Amino acid sequence: MRALEGQTAIVTGVGGGFGRSIALALADAGAAVTLTSRRSHEIDDVRRIVKEAGGRAQAIVADLMDTPAAAQVYAAHQKAFGPLHILINSGGVAEPYGPIGEVDPAAWWRTVGAHVLGPVNYMTVAIDDMKKAGYGIIINICSLDALRARPNQSAYCVAKTAQMRLSEHVAQECAGSGVAVFAVHPGYAMTPPAESMLHSKEARRWLPDFVKLVESVKAMGGNMEDLRRCGEKCVALATGRFNHLSGTFINFHEFDPNAPTAPA
Repeated sequence: MRALEGQTAIVTGVGGGFGRSIALALADAGAAVTLTSRRSHEIDDVRRIVKEAGGRAQAIVADLMDTPAAAQVYAAHQKAFGPLHILINSGGVAEPYGPIGEVDPAAWWRTVGAHVLGPVNYMTVAIDDMKKAGYGIIINICSLDALRARPNQSAYCVAKTAQMRLSEHVAQECAGSGVAVFAVHPGYAMTPPAESMLHSKEARRWLPDFVKLVESVKAMGGNMEDLRRCGEKCVALATGRFNHLSGTFINFHEFDPNAPTAPA
């Protein structure tokens, strides 16, 4: 039996990069997956791959910051696949680039919303049912930028710091319920936000060293191995074997799915 046979998942931000890899890994492990993104052609492609491999998936276009849409996605998931066991909040954006005083405050706030309001929307519609069922895994795809300041990219770094702390809060609120919550650093790879950075005049102006780093990652093949490993490690967390780590920030570069699955 596959690791997630009989379970179901919602994955946001499936348009590309880590969200896509995670969705495919969950489906390959046996989960029935609801895929969401703002762009239909990308989630339709993932759905096609899953179905051609014999898995179950549905694709729903939705903006993760649209609160009513989150409820609609959740209802459609329940209708198609039954109770939700796994929620992956993967959507987000990296822009705007530049210092406070230069960036548009509205664009700055939209980025924070994508990484904070988005997960809140989906956790809100799912978490009570997870608690009642006594089981649920929530994984918020975060970043090492949650742990540091990066001048001229404050919106993204502030958003990721807030997302990490949000995960800690929700994990404590779920303590003893059977629901585990994680914030994870997925690794580095050529994702759509990384690709867009290479074509951004603002990124080249304000983050020249970081753009060079992204260019080097692309030149070396995009680091597809981190995408694959991220999917595998999300599957490991989704099995529930690491629920004793709920509330912690997990760096996937350091996380070993073959490590002991109980506290030392």
